Amino acid sequence: MNKQKLFFYFIFMISFLLHERHSVAEEVKVICSNKNQKWELLDKGNTKVQGKWQSMPIDENQYFVHFVIENDISQVIALKEKCIEEFGKEFYYAQPFSGIWTPFSTNNCEFLDGHITSLQEEEPGHSFLRFG
Repeated sequence: MNKQKLFFYFIFMISFLLHERHSVAEEVKVICSNKNQKWELLDKGNTKVQGKWQSMPIDENQYFVHFVIENDISQVIALKEKCIEEFGKEFYYAQPFSGIWTPFSTNNCEFLDGHITSLQEEEPGHSFLRFG
């Protein structure tokens, strides 16, 4: 990894760790995505949910970020139904709107199906996360 990439990765990690330690409830818009990573903003960006960002290790070198909603998983299931209603049955993933692919989760570590971006020391790569 060249020095510039290493520097930006270091800054990202420090800011992410500091943010996670002092995280407060945040509000995010919701996107609806399909299996091919095409996405649309739900309700033109007017639908928002409260929660906080957290990270989850994949292995010793990789992790992904997820958005823990304040309410139970039924809220995200309702968002998924709204996605299908607004954009069609192929848009069955409700996900938080961010610069990378992130899933919704609950305080009980229940994750909803969706795309994720795995983050690691080098370049972020795209993965797909499916639970149950």
